[in-house]
Amino acid sequence: MSAAVPGAVLRALLVHDQPLLQAGLRTRLEAPGETRPIRLVGVATSARAALAKAAALRPDLLLMDLRMLELDGLDALRTLRAHPLLAETPSSPT
Repeated sequence: MSAAVPGAVLRALLVHDQPLLQAGLRTRLEAPGETRPIRLVGVATSARAALAKAAALRPDLLLMDLRMLELDGLDALRTLRAHPLLAETPSSPT
């Protein structure tokens, strides 16, 4: 998806292993009554779950926690970049 398309909505996958921070980000992204350029299409609580969900959902944007226990966000992003369908997916640390 191109960010230059007027009115375009980016489909985002949120990845965070801290429930409180994940809930806060979800609340902000899913607040009713506001039009946002980002729509949350999935949530993962670990980098490994994010790899599977990203392959299935093919989001336009990854909102990734960089400091997770089992596999950190940077290593997960490196793995995602190796996937042919996800190599160009933009990401942002949370």
